[in-house]
Amino acid sequence: MAMAFLSEIHYKNSYANNSGNAEFVEVTLSPTEAARAGDFQIVTYQSDGTVREIFTLTDPAVTVTIDPNTGYRVYTVDTKVTAPDHTTGSNEAEAVAFVDNSLPSPDNVLTFVDIGGGTTNITATQGPAAGSTSVNIPAANGNRSIQWDIYGNRIDGPFTEGTSVTCFVSGTMINTPGGEKPVQDLRIGDPVLTKDHGAQKIRWIGLSHVSAERLQSHFNLRPVCIKADTFAKNVPAGDLLVSQQHRILLSDPVFDLHYGSSEFLVKAKDILQTYENTHIVTGTGAVDYFHLFFDRHQIIFANGCPCESFFPGREALKSISPDQRDELLALFPHLENADDRYTEQPFDTLKPWEIALTNQTQFRQ
Repeated sequence: MAMAFLSEIHYKNSYANNSGNAEFVEVTLSPTEAARAGDFQIVTYQSDGTVREIFTLTDPAVTVTIDPNTGYRVYTVDTKVTAPDHTTGSNEAEAVAFVDNSLPSPDNVLTFVDIGGGTTNITATQGPAAGSTSVNIPAANGNRSIQWDIYGNRIDGPFTEGTSVTCFVSGTMINTPGGEKPVQDLRIGDPVLTKDHGAQKIRWIGLSHVSAERLQSHFNLRPVCIKADTFAKNVPAGDLLVSQQHRILLSDPVFDLHYGSSEFLVKAKDILQTYENTHIVTGTGAVDYFHLFFDRHQIIFANGCPCESFFPGREALKSISPDQRDELLALFPHLENADDRYTEQPFDTLKPWEIALTNQTQFRQ
């Protein structure tokens, strides 16, 4: 199992051009290797072997996140990489090297690849990979990026950004002052009961229809089923289906022992390994996801379970159709401003290993 590896390349092609997401390169380090992240660099090369860009993993331009499944650190840089050769003036790199400068040359070159056609097997003439020759790898098929797992297996799939939805499935019962109503029967202006702010009127409703074919090819779009009584008696009161990115509000005094608060949001997909009676729905037909938007981010009750309302962050806005996004921003243009109140969420979000830690504490008690 690799402790440091190249994990994804979202490179310049017709898919990237139309996806709205910049090309990027991603590498992953174990927590042990992350302690010396400054030894590692991502280096892109032109077809003549000269360096285009060098990124040390501790550079401010590098975005760092933590993989919720492994605890490994994931480092992402926006940089232009293409297959085949770049067009005149566009200046995309032709090859990517991932190096560990604590090792002597040529062992410092952990990975060096070029993609698809055009110039292949490029020998680096300068930079940390000087003297090494890239290995040509096939381009990704269809609407996918090139990806590798922790064992070095090629596992191409939809790229990380811009493919998630955060919403309720048709049939979900929402608490209102007049009793529970199916989410698909709600209308703009209808009042909904919230956890902390009483009854609040719906300001906008979005609908995302995901076909059976798309669900089959995009595993991350399949809903999560949370069975009745998973968190407590009648929480939820009936089986609850939500998108994988949708966050549930969990309350537990054990959270306070570890994290200083008893209430946290958790993504539906992040509870799958910790709570029994939760699973990804498979073999389903098309799914309709509904987005409920209020004047501020709210906690509402779906099948009796406290859940977040639609949060119009950058990724959520990408998940709805362009027409719906244009409509929402036309009605509420302030959502485009970074200082909008929607940047302040009422609860912090727990990571999956943090949830697991609290469960282990309860078990020991």
